[in-house]
Amino acid sequence: MMHLNAQCTQNTLTFTMFDSFGDGWDGAQYTLSDQASGIVLYTGTMLTGATETVVFCLPDGCYDLNVTPGIFPGEVSWTLAGSDAGTISGIPGSSVFSVNDASCSGGGNCPDPYTFIAQGGTFDFEISWAMSTDDGPVASGFATPSTPVCLEDGCLYLELFDSFGDGWNYANYTLLDPLGSIVATGTMTMGAYEFIVIEIGNADCNIPDPPDVIQVESGNLTPQALISDVFLGDCLSASNIQYSGDLSAIGTFSQGSSIGIEEGIILSSGNAMDAEGPNLSGSSGTGFYTAGLDLLDDIADNFTSDAAIFQFDFVAQTDGVSFTYVFASDEYPEFVCGTVNDAFGFFVSGPGYAPNTNIATVPGTTDPVTINNVNNNGDACPPYYGAYYNDNLMGTAHEFDGYTVPLTANIVTEPCATYQIIIAVADAGDAIYDSAVFLEAESFTAGVDVGVTAAASLGQSNPGNCEESGYFFFVNNGDDFSEEVTLNYSISGSAVDGGLIDPIPSSITFQPGELLIQLPVSSIAGSLGLSPESVTITMDPSQGCSCSVEQMQSTLYLCSALMLPVEGLTFDANYRALNDEVLCTWSTESEHQSRNFELEHSLDLVNWSSLGVLEAAGNSLERREYRFSHKNPTEGRLYYRLKQVDINGDYSYSDVRTVNKMRISSFNPIQPNPNGGRFYLSRSEADELVLRNALGQLVPFIWSEDGNLELTDALPGNYILELKSKEGEILGRFRWMVQ
Repeated sequence: MMHLNAQCTQNTLTFTMFDSFGDGWDGAQYTLSDQASGIVLYTGTMLTGATETVVFCLPDGCYDLNVTPGIFPGEVSWTLAGSDAGTISGIPGSSVFSVNDASCSGGGNCPDPYTFIAQGGTFDFEISWAMSTDDGPVASGFATPSTPVCLEDGCLYLELFDSFGDGWNYANYTLLDPLGSIVATGTMTMGAYEFIVIEIGNADCNIPDPPDVIQVESGNLTPQALISDVFLGDCLSASNIQYSGDLSAIGTFSQGSSIGIEEGIILSSGNAMDAEGPNLSGSSGTGFYTAGLDLLDDIADNFTSDAAIFQFDFVAQTDGVSFTYVFASDEYPEFVCGTVNDAFGFFVSGPGYAPNTNIATVPGTTDPVTINNVNNNGDACPPYYGAYYNDNLMGTAHEFDGYTVPLTANIVTEPCATYQIIIAVADAGDAIYDSAVFLEAESFTAGVDVGVTAAASLGQSNPGNCEESGYFFFVNNGDDFSEEVTLNYSISGSAVDGGLIDPIPSSITFQPGELLIQLPVSSIAGSLGLSPESVTITMDPSQGCSCSVEQMQSTLYLCSALMLPVEGLTFDANYRALNDEVLCTWSTESEHQSRNFELEHSLDLVNWSSLGVLEAAGNSLERREYRFSHKNPTEGRLYYRLKQVDINGDYSYSDVRTVNKMRISSFNPIQPNPNGGRFYLSRSEADELVLRNALGQLVPFIWSEDGNLELTDALPGNYILELKSKEGEILGRFRWMVQ
């Protein structure tokens, strides 16, 4: 290693090391080497303090400066004064610079350098950045009026950081090509991290998007609402919901694709907001110094504190309950196999379980999911399950140093019996280095809330109103499915055994957002007699909510019968939010001795009530159209059917129509409002939008598939947004303010 003497006759450069915490570089080390030979010229570290300066004596040439991360890379930074670029700066990583040598590649002085500028904000001392290509790091630094970088055609990856986590506060980055033209410019409007891809030259940078940074909200919902409105899924109910711990330790999270759970609730042994990424510290945490939990003491084999504890009773309507979770901790990796491991557990009591049985176990074992059991440190303290662990030391999505893959906790239940669960996490041995449990939204479920019923044109099927064909209705009574859900069932009955019906499938599939599926059943022509034959569908009780098996079974009765009149009948029902009504319309191509039409309404496809009667044409060979308005219907899913009655009293029913009364008429669905021209409006709210300014002029906008709504060249002022259905009906009008 070269040492500087007081009579340096070459180039003098000043290298300054900084540590934001003031305790030295905690293992980070700098190494300066000659680029051509690779010979190390200087190496060292900062043992203590917040600032230390070293002087380098270097001949003309090209050099590599590498700074390793150390234990706490978020605290480490440096500057080097005296290169061709003047003063350069950076964070852990590699930098290439030149001292009076135009032949250097990669950075410093090069024949045709690009220029990177990052400055102009209110708090420029908070910002930093790093560049890399597919070949590795290029440059990094803080707020800078001008940093030369050598770039070739290809993909440039730019990372923006803000130490305070509130964006760049109006600072902008700009990349100029060798001729001074702008290649890219922008800013980071919020948060602590942003990832940007810049195409240099004619490069086509087709790479996947970086993971979203997890967003956490604390205090937005009560502990009871977190369980009942966010965590609970279908086919169960919860009561006696209690929470113990600091309220800032719990909340909701979103944008969790990086951990495999998109959204849900979070319990932390510190402040839940600390979970947001990027991971800038190996020791993040908040000490509340509150009580622990003796059940967690046993798992941690240590005293616990700062416990966040949910406890509630639940009743499952099926024979099993499951939920999905991820455990994450800043105790990873340095405290693996130690005694200060934070603990968490899911403790179940009830029929079939000893009091407070922990079900947070490694899949296929009875071993608890702990830092000592699930990690990547090997067999130092068996049992060891590395396949369930993810490292996050340099991660961007969340703060914790390590986390598990999504795991499933399973509870075997007796249908309709009462159980109790305790969900808890706590610090063990100390009150810092926090841990958290992410629980997937609506994953605490005992199945899917789907029911089945049989019907024909005369209504709900029974032996007295059998017909030659009919339907099985599968109804989703729970929350909308976010992905395809396939349900299996068995088919039996005398019509099946006798081969009297056309084949029907043994499963149905709900698409996302689909509420009702009609499964038609038709008899083979001439196969039926006057006596009723049966077709029975029986669903697996684990696939639907029921405290009695009979509710998961339905029978359709078939027999030979004359078809009843009215030809070419069409029937439809649509909710019109502007008038708060369901408009029912129908038409006939011809009528023979028809008396009237009676509109019927149901909330469950079982119990029907009459809304009104319209007189029919009697006898007609012309197309006839009818309308009926159901004013101020209740919110939610509504079902409508049309009963056509003949002069002799015979009657028949139309197909059932499903209407979902939208709630957009009671609040403004545009979020946030006001804003600067960028809003969010779910595409489920409407099929068509019309936007006008205060003068009534049409205004162009972009409405993307993900619901983001953006004005192009938006001017400040008020705008009126009309939401329309696919039929052209206006669902609502809302004021939209652009600041």
